[in-house]
Amino acid sequence: MIKKSLSWLFILLAITMLTYLIFNDQDTSNTKLQAVDGQLDLSEITKEEEIVALSGEWRFIGNKFLEPANFPDHAPIEKVPGPWQADAEYGTYQLKIKLPPHFKKIGIRVRNIWSSHRLFINNEIAASYGKLATAREASKPSNPVYEVYFSPSSDSVILTIQVADFHNARHGIIFPIDIGDADALAKDVIQDVYLEKTTIIMLLIFSIFHFSLYLLRIRDKAFFYSAMYFFTLAILVCTRGERTLYREFPTIEFEFYFRLQDFITYINAVMLFLFFAYTVTAMMKRRTALLFVSPLLLYGVGTLLLPARSLSELQYIFFTYINFLAFFIIGRLLYLIMKKSAHVPKNELIILSATIISLLIFSISGTFDQLFFSGRNVFNRIGLLFFVVCMNIYLAMRLINRTRDAELYSQRLEKATIGKDSFLEVTTNELEQPLYHALNITKSLSTQSMTDKQQLLEQQLERLLYLVNDLKDFTRIRFQDFKIDVHPVNIQMIIQHVLIMHEKKIKKRIFVYTSTPIQNY
Repeated sequence: MIKKSLSWLFILLAITMLTYLIFNDQDTSNTKLQAVDGQLDLSEITKEEEIVALSGEWRFIGNKFLEPANFPDHAPIEKVPGPWQADAEYGTYQLKIKLPPHFKKIGIRVRNIWSSHRLFINNEIAASYGKLATAREASKPSNPVYEVYFSPSSDSVILTIQVADFHNARHGIIFPIDIGDADALAKDVIQDVYLEKTTIIMLLIFSIFHFSLYLLRIRDKAFFYSAMYFFTLAILVCTRGERTLYREFPTIEFEFYFRLQDFITYINAVMLFLFFAYTVTAMMKRRTALLFVSPLLLYGVGTLLLPARSLSELQYIFFTYINFLAFFIIGRLLYLIMKKSAHVPKNELIILSATIISLLIFSISGTFDQLFFSGRNVFNRIGLLFFVVCMNIYLAMRLINRTRDAELYSQRLEKATIGKDSFLEVTTNELEQPLYHALNITKSLSTQSMTDKQQLLEQQLERLLYLVNDLKDFTRIRFQDFKIDVHPVNIQMIIQHVLIMHEKKIKKRIFVYTSTPIQNY
């Protein structure tokens, strides 16, 4: 009892520590300060507010690349973060910021700008990624996560961003740009990067563990698909959020990076759906499950084979379809529970229901906000945390139940085997004495001229007696109730005895072979 209580205590402690680590970064997504009419006043913020999101109304002019000095004061407004609403494929943003006194050295963090862009701080170029152009053929997309650090020369800063995007359904500054104290921002970036790397390592460990379980239990394909889900999720985390893959390998081509990101997104959803289909066998037939995931498979393969983001216009349809599959799994499971046809133990069913609910939270929040572990998307993080925990608890419970069932079946089989052997032992003992008596009577009735029928009867009785003795030897070996005596054996007498016993059969099976002349062709 004490060990069980300690186990639950340590589980709660581990979840608490995970929650703290996940939410131990700066939250700038719900900042109270918003830019108004292209200007953001941060002069009144306190020293505790070290990082602020540059959210609100930015100035934006579409279909023009403007230098900071040439940007007009009364340009149209666009909400940031979010895609621009103007009918344009390239354009220029600008925001004027009044800095607080405690910002001596400043850091700016850019998470997601679609796609090639150039960042100006006042009138100087601070960063440039991809190739800006007014036509798709001449442009070169790029979309890294990066930071810029500088010391301001005055109490105000003007940010100007030239953006060109011919590859995506959404254009512009998709996620928040943060500004803050350089040291605080650098610390927050390190926390987020290490948090994401830790998440990737944990997912890969889960994947290896589940692959090992599958190899030990080959027939249980649920472990295979759970392992594939964790593996693809680890790759997905590498390509999103802090973009660990891009940070570690900055020379990766845009084409490969985003084709991999899109492909793995949909394959991850396919693996998860197949996991539930193979976990609850009553949910649907295997062919039906493959039919449901075939659109995602086709779209995923298309994103991998075609140029990067060439199918981005369809991504919202398929994200909606993924959420539909999540609702379908929940509805189908509820139906099976009501009909009592799930064929799943109650303890597994409770954990499985919690797993699906957390999955739904993660899926929906991820659809509305594709930012992973940065931003911060609270529901996305909570959903993922509880989904991973519940999924592992469910699979552990499933393994325990299957092991318990196997042990129960093994005990039943052992009892059946013992009963069979006991029956054989009793039966052979009961048969041995009558056979001896019958054989002795047959020999006593026989004369010098034994008839064929009498000889056949004697041979059959001897054969049956030998069979009974063999069964007795088998049961003794089974119960380990035997000992081996070494003594000389007359092989010639044994062979002769066997020939006499099988004399009739040997005579019936004598064949005469004649040589066949060789034919020349």
